[in-house]
Amino acid sequence: MTRTTIHLAALGLAAVAAFAGVASDVSAHRRGDGRGDGRDRFGLRGLIAAIGDAGTREFTASVRGREARVIVTEDAMIFRNGSPATFEDLAVGDHFRALGRPIARDPFVFEARALGAFDGTTIPGRRAHAEGAIASLDAAAMTFVLHNGRRGTDVTVAVGERTRIWKDGAEADFAALAVGDRALVRGLLESTDAGRVIRAILVRVATPGGGGGRRR
Repeated sequence: MTRTTIHLAALGLAAVAAFAGVASDVSAHRRGDGRGDGRDRFGLRGLIAAIGDAGTREFTASVRGREARVIVTEDAMIFRNGSPATFEDLAVGDHFRALGRPIARDPFVFEARALGAFDGTTIPGRRAHAEGAIASLDAAAMTFVLHNGRRGTDVTVAVGERTRIWKDGAEADFAALAVGDRALVRGLLESTDAGRVIRAILVRVATPGGGGGRRR
């Protein structure tokens, strides 16, 4: 399969207890949404059992009662308890879900390019995607409001340093976004005091009449 989308593996269940009670597995994502994503077809979830040196960026995980080796890439997007984090923030006992690919076709040797971890005291967010028109932008906060005219709903999207943005088929940054652009967003949905926020992993944008629209 080619051109599969970046999905941060679904981090949410009804509660952490439910999350912890589910034996973890490896799964393939089959839907494709754009360029640059073909390496990230698989998700892995489990429990961190041991952590190697920061220099190796590896940890050992328990996945359905089997031992798995997870290698976190240097440019991986990492969240812990719903906030941006680093490899050094991970802890033994954390539940995790990762997106990336098996190495040498071995599902239990895994290269992670996006990782979400929870220590058991936080209710995880959940995978989310949204599309619509950009209604407003806040450059200082690195957020924008996405309006879905068909549903009549708005959602705030937060962009981080490692969010991947594509506009009209080319890689871009937050400054390239404009009110009125059509956007497709994938990331992690969280509930805050201010309402729902999607922490974006991937943003694909097209100007009206541009060439970066959704591919079928």
